[in-house]
Amino acid sequence: MADTDPVAQWIAPQTEADTLQENRELQAENRGLTHEKMAWVEERFTLKNKYDTITEKCAKMAEKQRALESENRGWREKYDRLNKEHENYKAKTAVINTRQNQELEEARTLLAALREALAEKDNLIREMRVTKEVDDLRACLLKECYDRTTEQLDLIKVFNYCKKNRISVNVLKGVLTSDHRATLTLPKKLDSLVGEDSVKEFFDAIVAALPNLQSITGYFKSVRDCYTQYKQGNVPRKVLEAYCAGYGRPTYELSCKLVRSLGSSKLSVSEYLSTVLPLLPQVTEVTLYETNITTLDWCAALPT
Repeated sequence: MADTDPVAQWIAPQTEADTLQENRELQAENRGLTHEKMAWVEERFTLKNKYDTITEKCAKMAEKQRALESENRGWREKYDRLNKEHENYKAKTAVINTRQNQELEEARTLLAALREALAEKDNLIREMRVTKEVDDLRACLLKECYDRTTEQLDLIKVFNYCKKNRISVNVLKGVLTSDHRATLTLPKKLDSLVGEDSVKEFFDAIVAALPNLQSITGYFKSVRDCYTQYKQGNVPRKVLEAYCAGYGRPTYELSCKLVRSLGSSKLSVSEYLSTVLPLLPQVTEVTLYETNITTLDWCAALPT
């Protein structure tokens, strides 16, 4: 009766169908899990390969690092050795440098002494040569131009001779020590006797070199003329002093003509008086008659 029950007949196939469906679902799930497992297996294989590759690379890098460390130790040892050699070289160089500096200083001292000795020798030779030239020239000039009775040289002859033969000033000064005159009288025609272009040289080389010269007369027209040539650079200070010393009058007159003459030469009257009056030993009085002198500043230069 049970076999013929319609409900039972319906339930049995339905249960079987459900079972089949469940089996299919389980099989599908199993296939999915199998695929997932295979994917995990494949990924694990891939990761293992990567791990093996990385491990191999790490091993190579470790080996390379050990090689580099060994090389670095070698370079460090070489550096230490070279540094030690460098320090030793520095020490040796310092010793050598000190010794060479000492030797150089000694050589410089010796060279300076040799130069000084050589300079002294050169000076001695030069002095001997000049002395010989002076002696030879003195002998020649004493024979030709010297008057032994007056102990004076013919200065114009001496100058022309030295100029012609190009005798140096130093040699000429040595010769002039033989002339002991205190007063020199110059000719009026000095320009023509020594040459107009040589007058300044005559005063510089001859007159100013006379050792005992105290006064000069002649040639110059006046004290103003000598002063003007002095200011123009034609005669040295010693010549002006000697010429003024030869002015023997007790009174010095500053005339209008003299003032105008100084003005035409663009010379200061006050400076003229300040320079000249102290050089006039006999003058005790100055006449300023009819002049336009407006200052007495020049008086400060007068001897008391």
